[in-house]
Amino acid sequence: MVSGINRFIKLTNFYNNSNRSTDHQSDFNELLNILSIESKDTTNDGDTTSYNFGSIYNTDGSIISGSNLQTSYSGLLNSCRKQYKFGFIYLHDGLKDSSMTYVDNILCTDRFINMVKKHQALMWFGDVTKSEGLQAANNCKVRHFPFIGVVMIKQSNKIEMIVRAEGSLSNYNPQKFENILKKNQHILIQLIQQKQNIEMQRLIREQQDSRFRNSLRRDQERDRERQAARETEQREAQIRAQNERIERQQEEQRKQWLRHRLHLLRPEPTVNENTSRVAIKLNNNERVIRKFDGNVPIEEIYAFVELYQNGMIRQDGNAITDTIPPENYVHHYNFKLISPVPRTELQLESLIKDSSAIFPSGNIIQEDLDSN
Repeated sequence: MVSGINRFIKLTNFYNNSNRSTDHQSDFNELLNILSIESKDTTNDGDTTSYNFGSIYNTDGSIISGSNLQTSYSGLLNSCRKQYKFGFIYLHDGLKDSSMTYVDNILCTDRFINMVKKHQALMWFGDVTKSEGLQAANNCKVRHFPFIGVVMIKQSNKIEMIVRAEGSLSNYNPQKFENILKKNQHILIQLIQQKQNIEMQRLIREQQDSRFRNSLRRDQERDRERQAARETEQREAQIRAQNERIERQQEEQRKQWLRHRLHLLRPEPTVNENTSRVAIKLNNNERVIRKFDGNVPIEEIYAFVELYQNGMIRQDGNAITDTIPPENYVHHYNFKLISPVPRTELQLESLIKDSSAIFPSGNIIQEDLDSN
């Protein structure tokens, strides 16, 4: 009677749970708690030692825990594919009277635990009374419960079942499981090596691409620098050419102005009461003495010095035909005339006769202006 009541309660819970929304993490934790509670305590039967389920698979500090336990079926398959490890699947049917047979006599034995630890296998426990457990059972084509099987990734990158046991406990052969895992271990090693080789080739390609990009970037930078240097050189050449044209134009205008000024220069007057006799010491230490009309501006003396230093004084100003002054040209004298005692600069606009330093006679010195 008690057995029948328990079966009825489990069946009722199954249909109630099937109508609830699924939470794989909660279902997994709930199954671990149930198996921990219903599992037997530690026993020693000859060469086989069994432990309580909770002491082995409880997620907090147990023998097999942490990253080895997967909380979902899909998570187990993905981890097996990414980590190249064996994946143990246990499907539990709580509706069966002997539901704990596999748990106590397989999952909790030291031989099974050592096999899992030796191969660093992953594990997932599913409850067939929950949607995910039923899905896993359908995918694995399970006909009898409890069920235990091992999956692994193959060369085709597909997950395949390599060994399984279901139904009666007598269908489980631990040596068969160990032999098949040992036989397929080299496949996982090859896949890991292939993955490492692929990763190494990827890193090499990335390094090569990086070096190529760096080299290309340096070449492009050098090309930009050379192009910038060429453009700078071209601009500087254009500026030099333009400056040379301007200088030639200015020099031509200066020469035209000198010819025009020579034409306007008054001839040296004879001695009279309005005549000024001036001794000029040029900046090359040459001494020139000349008489000037006192009624003209001092600029006449400046013009005489400028024309004298350009070798034009001996020319006949009246014989010059090109006497038109250059357009938009303002002549600046690059020197000044100084009366030494007392030191006085002669101003261009003043009349000669109004300057006591040079009228009726005087000595002046030519000084170059500051280069600025």
